[in-house]
Amino acid sequence: MLISSVQNPKVKLARSLANRKGRQAAGLFLVEGSKLMAEALAWGRVPAMTFATAAWWAQHPEVPGERYEVTEHVLAALATTETPDPVVGVFPIVHPV
Repeated sequence: MLISSVQNPKVKLARSLANRKGRQAAGLFLVEGSKLMAEALAWGRVPAMTFATAAWWAQHPEVPGERYEVTEHVLAALATTETPDPVVGVFPIVHPV
């Protein structure tokens, strides 16, 4: 499914995670970039949602969870960096026991 609007409810939810209040309310946090995504997956974490460009998905078809292809415009709105890597993952916050 291609998402091309920043008004999409999934994108709005992910954007709300940029601040502490949003993260606490949703129980989710953002992971930006291929390197951090790979590290989270290596630790056995499963993303609730992953937003990425078509080119990134072509190279990483194994990522579990809800998968969304997004335009560069939407990716730029999701990312907090000036030059975003082509992937943003949304992961559940894990509280230590």
